[in-house]
Amino acid sequence: MTGTDAPGSLRKDRVRFAILVKRRKDMSYEEFADYWLNHHAKVFMGTRIVHKSLLRYEQMHTSAQTAKAWNELNGIPITEYDGIAMFEADSFQDIQDMWASDEYKAIIAPDELKFADLENSQVIPLQFWVGFDHTKCSAKL
Repeated sequence: MTGTDAPGSLRKDRVRFAILVKRRKDMSYEEFADYWLNHHAKVFMGTRIVHKSLLRYEQMHTSAQTAKAWNELNGIPITEYDGIAMFEADSFQDIQDMWASDEYKAIIAPDELKFADLENSQVIPLQFWVGFDHTKCSAKL
């Protein structure tokens, strides 16, 4: 059983945690996106606690051009957030343990302050169900 067998059943073996990220007010979107992707990701993934606690880490960066076109086409308001950090773990406790760790507090948390406006960011703890996943892997060496 994969946890995705029955429609209407949320997975019990994994959880996700989404952080709606706002950039610091003194940074352009380009500066924020570059720092988050090219510096913070290395800091974050270079720690033992992250690899111990998480199963998956993703960054989702907004696309202003696409958002503008979508808003004009559909009239649906576009978010003011600059991206989403998505954590996947076995449990919410694993994510909490990561945040509470000395390693996170000493290495990751100070780096977050260099690009993110944490006071205006938001966290969403998520249980989920996967209806389908058409992910394709390509072997690029």
